[in-house]
Amino acid sequence: MKKTMKKLLATVLLVTSIVTFAPKITVDAAQVEDVWHFDSLTREDFDYTSYDITGDGQADTIKFSIPNKKEGEAIDNTFEIYVNGSKMISRKEFSAHAFTTTVIPYGTQTYFFTKVYGLLDGDRDYFISTWKNGKLEVVVDLFEDLSGVGYYIDAEVQGVYKGNISICYNAQNDAIGRFDAYREYKVANQTLTPVSYKTDIYPSNIRLSETKSYVSSNFVAKKNIKVYKDTTKKTVSFTLKKGKKIAVSKAYIKNGTVLFYGKSGSKKGWFVPKLDIFKDVALAG
Repeated sequence: MKKTMKKLLATVLLVTSIVTFAPKITVDAAQVEDVWHFDSLTREDFDYTSYDITGDGQADTIKFSIPNKKEGEAIDNTFEIYVNGSKMISRKEFSAHAFTTTVIPYGTQTYFFTKVYGLLDGDRDYFISTWKNGKLEVVVDLFEDLSGVGYYIDAEVQGVYKGNISICYNAQNDAIGRFDAYREYKVANQTLTPVSYKTDIYPSNIRLSETKSYVSSNFVAKKNIKVYKDTTKKTVSFTLKKGKKIAVSKAYIKNGTVLFYGKSGSKKGWFVPKLDIFKDVALAG
């Protein structure tokens, strides 16, 4: 009987030890699911009361405002976000007149992807905010993150999957014109970090030659272009000669540095995109 009791006690202690020291399952791992459909908020000076942005389990009152806008007038103004009556974010804008905020749920966290529209296509602001350090903070300024990639940027939330938030965007670059691409951010501790600074890109602009219009990822060099082995630009892989084609398929974007990747026959590498280096590129504006 004593031996049986000792075995039982040992078993209980072992189970208790396993439960006590088992690794804690995080909220992200337990609750985050893939999401592909999102709520879209567009009403100014309206109290939204369906979202828990603070993460305390209670719905908060959220309001978006452009307090000093004048319809049809291009002026300096601001875009503001309030949570429970307190101003949390105020962004300086030029001629802001409308906005769209996409609500991104992530476990017990909520992220806001906000687009502020100005009167002109180039007058836009894109940022992602979430509750952090007891307040609503901007955790990604998309224009800063994509600095140097191009003009007339437009962006949308693509989805949440495998712990990443995916943003699809379109921009006009001086070298290749309009293209489509994605920027993915890893979610960790109420911060967003690019999964990679390299991304696939898809040239999408209408190209205009003397005889036809077309869309293609192949570009013909108007001058000799240095193509580097990697993004450090320390070693030249080859020189793309004037009149030769290169198929552009990737971009590297980090801290204002932008490089495109392409293949010309069996040769490949990264080059610096510049204005007027390729034929037939049509640019707006």
